[in-house]
Amino acid sequence: MIQFGKTIKRLRVKNGLSQQELAEMAGLTRSFLSLLENDLRTPSITAVRNISESLSVPEEVFIWECFELPHDLPQNDKKICEMAKLIVRDYLEAKHADPTACDAESR
Repeated sequence: MIQFGKTIKRLRVKNGLSQQELAEMAGLTRSFLSLLENDLRTPSITAVRNISESLSVPEEVFIWECFELPHDLPQNDKKICEMAKLIVRDYLEAKHADPTACDAESR
């Protein structure tokens, strides 16, 4: 399941931003951001891009963070999936920090 709202709020709070601050940075209204955080609206691709940029998180990492594992997934599978999320997040953050570093690995 994709949890845009939960992820937006978690990252916003982690960055010490109010809803008003993030909304202004992302070009949204505070009321729309509130609707997103409460999962009453689904963000457009443009909103995802603006929010992720405002939070200094690569879009791919932001979207990846929105995926919530099924509750009935066996514990060992959950651990594997969580480790995969960490690896992908670290790789994508490194790639966005220095695009040439990850490109050199693939040559």
